[in-house]
Amino acid sequence: ERTEMRFSCKDVIELDTVPLPIVGRLQAVGALDQNEAIKVRLAVQEAVLNALEHGNLGLESAWKEEFQANGEDRFAAVRRERLLDPAYSERSIFVGVLYDGGVLEIRIKDEGQGFLNLQGAQARRGPQDVSCSGRGLALMSSAVDEVLFDRNGSEVTLRKATKRARRA
Repeated sequence: ERTEMRFSCKDVIELDTVPLPIVGRLQAVGALDQNEAIKVRLAVQEAVLNALEHGNLGLESAWKEEFQANGEDRFAAVRRERLLDPAYSERSIFVGVLYDGGVLEIRIKDEGQGFLNLQGAQARRGPQDVSCSGRGLALMSSAVDEVLFDRNGSEVTLRKATKRARRA
């Protein structure tokens, strides 16, 4: 089964959740348990939010630690401005879902510049790190079997083997 979806930045802001009917069907037939289904949905939401904010809007995580005189962080202020700017807000996020051979694969691609130092970002994360950013990669990694980045980080693929694949 294959599904392709395209969302503008404006669409993503208005979505409560990315529609993933295949996850519900896999849960209904016992290929994913409830906990696994929730984790997959959460990982997809995180990946789509990253595609929006860091990909298409080009926001820097460090800006969450920079506060303006009015108390607002720079990240939120620039995010608001860029969502009003068609050069950013009309960029697309593509979500492709493939279920084949007992493996669920979800690909999220943005139209941003990507990032160059994924390993450095992951290495800086530790239990003592309580900054306002960076936890999304750990969340995605704990929710699925594989998290793969391509196109300089502007494309992420989440893979999860279902119970059917694990029995084979």
